[in-house]
Amino acid sequence: MLLILLSYCYILVILGIVGIGINHLFRIHNNHPVQTITHGIFGIIVLGLLWAMVAPLSIGIHIVLVIITILLAIKYKQEVITLYQNAFTSFFQLNTIFKVFFLITTILVILKCAGPPTLPDNESYYVQSIKWFTQYGMVTGLINLHPFLGQASGWHVLQSIFGFGFVTNNLNDLNGLILILINLFAFEKLNKYINNQNKNYYDLIIGLWPITNVVGFMLIASPSTDLPVYSLGILIIYLALSYENSPNTNNLKSLWILTATLWLIKATTFWYILIPMMLTFKCKIHTKKVMKFALVLLIITSSILIVKNIIITGNPIYPLTTIKTLKTSWALPTSVEGYLFQYLKSYGYGLTPNTYNTSNSLQHIIHWLTNNGIDSILNLMALTIFLLTPLVYRKLKQKQALSLIYIVAVVQLFTLLITSPQLRFYLGFVLFFTCLLAAKLFKHKKAIITLLVVSIIFTSLSMLPVTKQLPIPNSLKNISWRTIIIPHENTNENQITYKKIKEGNTVFYSPATSDFFWGTHNAPLPALNKQQLDYFKKYFKTIPQQRTNNLKDGFISKKIVP
Repeated sequence: MLLILLSYCYILVILGIVGIGINHLFRIHNNHPVQTITHGIFGIIVLGLLWAMVAPLSIGIHIVLVIITILLAIKYKQEVITLYQNAFTSFFQLNTIFKVFFLITTILVILKCAGPPTLPDNESYYVQSIKWFTQYGMVTGLINLHPFLGQASGWHVLQSIFGFGFVTNNLNDLNGLILILINLFAFEKLNKYINNQNKNYYDLIIGLWPITNVVGFMLIASPSTDLPVYSLGILIIYLALSYENSPNTNNLKSLWILTATLWLIKATTFWYILIPMMLTFKCKIHTKKVMKFALVLLIITSSILIVKNIIITGNPIYPLTTIKTLKTSWALPTSVEGYLFQYLKSYGYGLTPNTYNTSNSLQHIIHWLTNNGIDSILNLMALTIFLLTPLVYRKLKQKQALSLIYIVAVVQLFTLLITSPQLRFYLGFVLFFTCLLAAKLFKHKKAIITLLVVSIIFTSLSMLPVTKQLPIPNSLKNISWRTIIIPHENTNENQITYKKIKEGNTVFYSPATSDFFWGTHNAPLPALNKQQLDYFKKYFKTIPQQRTNNLKDGFISKKIVP
């Protein structure tokens, strides 16, 4: 826990000062400290992606970051002081009860982060993605080794930098920091709503965001890309709502930066671009000033994504399938790419690829809503919230921004129905709409405090160990006195041993005991589960092979000659 806290302090200093540099670069003024820090996230993700194209994200990038930070701190000394003064002021101006809520939340976050990660995706590709970035940077054709490595999220680039993998494998906790920051932002808005005579309904909506912490806590012990999407997404939504009341170029530029950050983190956030785009065109005064800035930002972001995709996947428009002429020699074979695309679509509906291919769209949706166990219940609840939301916001005087956000959410949902309607891909909007509905029911201080107390209780209960008497999801297993200082390793399977497998010109490391098909855990590089290797050999007649004797030169999929 103490090591996590120290790392958070270091990260906040770097992010805040780099954020000030980004603000000056794009001529943005008078931002909230959390906004400035998120601008720093954008700047370092961009730097990290560019760096990873030519070198590993190891100690070298930290040296450069420290130098940049020192130079910016010297140049903008007063702004740096003001930034952190404002951040502390945000906390100290909270009502006592909100201070207590925030401190309890922060302690719970750090406690959860000190424990073992619990997400399956962490064991399949989070750990390995970060490991590749830390040791080699971007590797040509890495998708051929493990298809999930093709995602190469900007968030994992950031975690590679701030995980300090060149000295430890115990820091994997960037999600905890982003949750703390968004909670501070939310409690400040809630405090403002409670104390001001002229109530701003939008402050209440965003101020209730901490009631969603029970969801966030499922994602903070691993570098899941979903949590930063939800957290930055709610910040985008608040800025969009604020812009309707008080249009200004600072918030509009911030909206564009945050949207670009989401693009670099996760491809499914594509439609968020409609929010700053429509607001830019709506306010004619700001259109000319902001459009040039937005165009430059989109060109930079898109170019980085395309180059990253070409290097790692050989497909410039990954995760979409592409025409053969656009593919490189290290792209996945068409048969494998087609299977993975079908696998993703069918998985989103809770179906096998064979069942998906032999049923129609209506049957897919019916199964998605009725025959997929707990997932169907959650999908029905999410759709109910979607349907109830317009009934709430249509009564508001100022509702154009809310209407825009709702349209974007619906467009994203329909897009996912065509591709892969996994709840986590659209959950950010569902959580916001939940806060919107809650704001209609809980308007008074006592009711709000009661709701927050219930939320903290449920969040705390979700961290208790499983016992026969109390069958609650286990999050504190393996937390010991040692983790008070040094957190758990970045994998939940730290006792697994690995065996070497030689296939062609490549030696792989496979878990010796794991029965998780995609699982590679914290295996030495290059890691590949033998189950996956055998499956691809049998059904696709391919094996991943090194392009040269140097791992940095990457991989191809080689056809097996009968």
